[in-house]
Amino acid sequence: MKKLATVLIVDDSQLARSFMRKAVEGRFPGCKIYEAGTAKDALAAIGGMRIECALVDLNMPGGINGLALARSLKDANPRMAIALVTANIQEAVRQKASGMGVSFIPKPVNKTRLNEFFDAIK
Repeated sequence: MKKLATVLIVDDSQLARSFMRKAVEGRFPGCKIYEAGTAKDALAAIGGMRIECALVDLNMPGGINGLALARSLKDANPRMAIALVTANIQEAVRQKASGMGVSFIPKPVNKTRLNEFFDAIK
């Protein structure tokens, strides 16, 4: 298992962000966590910092969805571990994420699903 130092959590639901934050803090004590409610806010918050892992919702306000954000994050850091955390479980969404090297975690998110993702990070 890799120890993460930096994680980005992007979801328009404060409740979802809070749950994921607690799960990350429990798994990786001392990890620096950045949160945002939109993709635009996420990009502004990290401002070119090197993020190791991102948990990203698909459907968010602001005109940039989670897949577009994941593409921007991967372009900046191809080795970043990214999971699309969404209630949209359409096969086309899963395939698009997979084709980008992005993992898929269906909502409702839980610690087991998050830990499976974290265990798979190299």
